[in-house]
Amino acid sequence: MEWEMVISVLYDFGYGGLFLWLWLGMFIFPVPNEVIVISIGWLSGGYLEAIPAFAAAYFGIIAATTTTFLLGRFAGAPLLGKLKSRSVIKKGKKMIDDHGTYALVFCSFFAGLRHAIPFLCGTRKLSYVTFAIVSYTSSLIWCALYFAFGRFILVTGIENLQQHNIYIVSIVVFAIAVVGFFVKNLLRNKRDDEATTYTS
Repeated sequence: MEWEMVISVLYDFGYGGLFLWLWLGMFIFPVPNEVIVISIGWLSGGYLEAIPAFAAAYFGIIAATTTTFLLGRFAGAPLLGKLKSRSVIKKGKKMIDDHGTYALVFCSFFAGLRHAIPFLCGTRKLSYVTFAIVSYTSSLIWCALYFAFGRFILVTGIENLQQHNIYIVSIVVFAIAVVGFFVKNLLRNKRDDEATTYTS
């Protein structure tokens, strides 16, 4: 489980290990950042100090996005030639074309795009100051939401399960799954309609 990995990293390397994990994890570990930050938030309720844990998570995230931005800025052309066929790069290009710099605001909330869009912004020579202001603010909001979810909501949910409220939790999960299914189908049908209109 991810929280066990967090404890292991903390025990071996301290809070600096958590920072390095979130910074370099995108190149090494397949665990999504959302899961890691939620786990750190949850553990901050007892195992970790909240402020150092949050700081390690936040600075690890912005170090990762800054690394991809700098890769795009200084080695963008050759890398982009190799990566341009990947779907996440195509989505990132479309997002930047549609929203410009504001794409950096949205990308924090989408795995994959969180690193693809900073990289693409780097290839387009966006100034570092503009990148930092937008991206670091967005990452702060993203990190705070997931950290708070792990620290407060997840802990409450686990306590509820321990108090035998599993039926309520099951109903909520089922409702979310049903809504997600219908939203996904609705969006798919909308894309199909747009594609049909475009080709006709």
